[in-house]
Amino acid sequence: MQLINHTLPLLSLACVAVGQTMSDLSSLLKDNSKDLQSLTETIGEYPDLLATLGRATNITILAPSNDAFKAFKKMEQYKDITSEELKEVLTYHVLDGTYYSSAFKEKPQFLPTLLGEFQDFRNLSGASQVVKVLKEDGMAHVYGGLGMKIGVQKADLNFTGGVLHIMDSVIPPPMKVSITAKVANLTSLAGALIEANLVETVDSMAGITVFAPTNDAFQAIGNLLTNLTTQQLTDILTYHVVSRAVAYSTSLKNNQEIETVNGGKLTIRIEDSSVFVNGARVIKADVLTNNGVVHVIDSVLNPNNTKDTPEPTDLTQNPAFPSATAVSEDPYVSASGTTTGAVSSATGGVGKLGISSVLAFVGAGVFAFGMIA
Repeated sequence: MQLINHTLPLLSLACVAVGQTMSDLSSLLKDNSKDLQSLTETIGEYPDLLATLGRATNITILAPSNDAFKAFKKMEQYKDITSEELKEVLTYHVLDGTYYSSAFKEKPQFLPTLLGEFQDFRNLSGASQVVKVLKEDGMAHVYGGLGMKIGVQKADLNFTGGVLHIMDSVIPPPMKVSITAKVANLTSLAGALIEANLVETVDSMAGITVFAPTNDAFQAIGNLLTNLTTQQLTDILTYHVVSRAVAYSTSLKNNQEIETVNGGKLTIRIEDSSVFVNGARVIKADVLTNNGVVHVIDSVLNPNNTKDTPEPTDLTQNPAFPSATAVSEDPYVSASGTTTGAVSSATGGVGKLGISSVLAFVGAGVFAFGMIA
């Protein structure tokens, strides 16, 4: 495993006393068995991984606690995970660089992990898969795939290769857009992609940004959706996708214009702390996928109304479709093969990929859309 030697302006060495003797990784895990016994036993099943991490320098390990690992292993679907899949999940918990908790700021950062070329989790653009880290309410948090928020329980345990933080959950790696949409309860979007035969297209594109409308957003224009042709639906959906640009929230700028897959342009507007895409508000930013990032928005974007502007003081934005009226049911949900809010069906269509099934169940429990802040 090749480790990149980063120069880290974020690295805080103040917490390492001069002359302090640090443990190697094996000793650190042993000394913290009260919190890390389950992780130690799991890593012990992969001697090559343990040896590689033991030799590595300049890394950060995001180590799930005993309680986190026990809960993960108790899940019924855990038995379907292959050794290769679990090993890759573990490498997603290792950052390429040494990042103390003092490096976590209120502004999000996207830090590279050592997740390799495993087919189902690899970054389709060839870049390193990342985690999002930031400090919220004075506490350090990490976001992995599925938009899951993982807390740091115990920070800054030093060892000869870097630093280890104990986490309160296993961190899911980024997954396909279609799986992410289902787990995030964006089931209308997931169903619409199926209706328009766009699932494979969107899942296989490298380096994309998706502005993903909520179920309520689709419901608000429900009267217009029943009569759309496949081409009309395709035009709407591809207006929500930006190719060849992974635009994390930190790269979005006021009055920025972004070209979409269908050729139309979106305008980013920033009012106080709120971000808008045309007239839609971003209500959940930076949901990581294996081919880019998803930002959840509260309105469906209209490719024929590119001049739509927001009302920043309104909690809910008006539809970008002037003749729209709401319907009582979430559109396209039946096509997605899921029931809105149903954890047990949130992985429909995953197939034989055991680890995605397991992690999607984990995500569905934490990332139920009604719980999004």
